[in-house]
Amino acid sequence: MTAWRRVLKFGAVAMVLAAVAPLISYLRFDWAMHASRRQAAESGEPHAIIQRLEPFEARHPRNAELAYLLSVARRRAGLTNRARDDLRRAEELGWPAKDVLLQQQMLSFQAGDVASAEPFLLKFVKSGCPDDQAAEIYECLVKGYLSDMRLHEAELCLDYWLQWRPRSLQALLLRAEILAALMQTDALIALFREIVELAPDNAQIRRQYGYTLLDANDARGALEQFSRWRELAPDDASALVGVAACHRHLGKLDEAEAELAEALEEDVPDAQRAFALTERGQLAMARKQYSEVVEYLRRAVEASPGNDAAHYSLAMALSRLGKTDEANEHLEKSRRLQDRAQRLSDVLQGIMRDPESAALRCEAGEILLEQGRRKDGLMWLVSALRRDHWRAETHRALADYYSSEGDARLAQRHRDWAAESEERAEAPQAADADAAAPLQ
Repeated sequence: MTAWRRVLKFGAVAMVLAAVAPLISYLRFDWAMHASRRQAAESGEPHAIIQRLEPFEARHPRNAELAYLLSVARRRAGLTNRARDDLRRAEELGWPAKDVLLQQQMLSFQAGDVASAEPFLLKFVKSGCPDDQAAEIYECLVKGYLSDMRLHEAELCLDYWLQWRPRSLQALLLRAEILAALMQTDALIALFREIVELAPDNAQIRRQYGYTLLDANDARGALEQFSRWRELAPDDASALVGVAACHRHLGKLDEAEAELAEALEEDVPDAQRAFALTERGQLAMARKQYSEVVEYLRRAVEASPGNDAAHYSLAMALSRLGKTDEANEHLEKSRRLQDRAQRLSDVLQGIMRDPESAALRCEAGEILLEQGRRKDGLMWLVSALRRDHWRAETHRALADYYSSEGDARLAQRHRDWAAESEERAEAPQAADADAAAPLQ
């Protein structure tokens, strides 16, 4: 074959590939949309839908259905700010107004504005809507009630949902959240047995079930679940941490040490890294290697400052090394964290009894912020403000939050509202009942 013929041949191939590439790209997008429609209708795992659709977001900015499906998936995954932006774009691109209105109400409900959105959603689900919409609304209602600590309403909603769909995986998982919140461990373990039969290949369910069993001191049962989690998600180093924890509890120290060393070489979330480092510290403690205990546990409390068990173990190891002052410092931190965790439990129980208490909601938010759970802390502070717009303590807590986030403008606004709230408290007859502080 002459050089010219080769050039012509390769040129022809290149032209064919150039012509086919857009078709392949379109087919991939079409498949992703079809799979996401089906999974959305079945109320499938929202993170999987997001992962499938996100790669097409930049390439198809004018596709209304793509924006709408991403909005629904992100709302269900708790990403309400992103979901709101997606929904606004879907509306601008011409997505049906009735669908947009329903999603707006569900967004408001999940974001904590329960009072205004609740009547609309309850009326909608009772009106005989399609099954896929009914399941979506039930899920939204339960999640909204749970986030607002209205467990009684959440349980009633789940009862109706499970009477209608007894084997609904989403409903059973949400029931598991309620049992976990109420610390009903035996009932939770029994429920997980039912759930894993419905979804035997769901890695995250195996993870949840495993940690529930480990907390109940059933290391053998937990090991079975963590091992299955590892098979289903071989690239998830967090699964290896769970396996190692079980091996340590079962006295297999060498296996646990090797597994933890391997896991710590991978990129794992801070909470899992702290757990793995604490486990390594416990292994070193069992071998009376106190210098190593201190090394691992210092790294653990750095990764997760709110870990009271790591602070306590570190205090014990430092005491063994004669470092009394530092040991006492970490012992005091451990005691304070335990006290605050117990106080948070009491506060949440109080909110269940009195869901409208702004004072309890504010206190829950402050404790969660202390623990480093900033998203949850902000949610509770905003929910407190919804109950009482003019509560000075809530505005002061929000001012501290926004100051720590580097938002000087919002921090100052809440300081001003705190001062105005105190003035209103001193002269309530002069307060304008219609002048409500914005919810920030």
